[in-house]
Amino acid sequence: MLLELFEIFSGFIGLIAILIVFWDHLKDDRLLTKQVQEFYEDIENLIYTFIQYKSGKGSPKDNPEQRNLYYHFKVKQNFDAYSKYLGLTIFEQQEKYFNNSDCILRTTGELWHRSIGVDEQRLLSNYKNIKNIDPILDYLKILRDHWEKSYGKILFRRKLKQKKKFYT
Repeated sequence: MLLELFEIFSGFIGLIAILIVFWDHLKDDRLLTKQVQEFYEDIENLIYTFIQYKSGKGSPKDNPEQRNLYYHFKVKQNFDAYSKYLGLTIFEQQEKYFNNSDCILRTTGELWHRSIGVDEQRLLSNYKNIKNIDPILDYLKILRDHWEKSYGKILFRRKLKQKKKFYT
């Protein structure tokens, strides 16, 4: 009788231990997803504030230049911790962020097009008259897709979402 009671108690303790490990794993994955989502949003905001600043569309009250500088430092500060989740690497004296796309994101938020054998060319050469934001949206989608393909889990790690609306 005492042995059977001990076996039931041991099984119950084992079940609780498994639940604790599962909960801890779930909690850590949710926290990582939240932190990577925030890093991704900072990149969106870095690009957005750069476009606002260069196009002169931001109001003086918003101060797009200051906001761009804020996101520049925020992305730079969190780059080492979260860049691998979006497939980003840094090169050329920490001036540019590179991933497996045809684009290079400068630390200022400016997107450049990269071609083999050709010097870098600005992806968006005229920021005052942006007619086509598809390259920006494609670049951001590549970042989200890298997370989903390499690190996403159906149950634990949700897809990254685009938060910033880039209007033309």
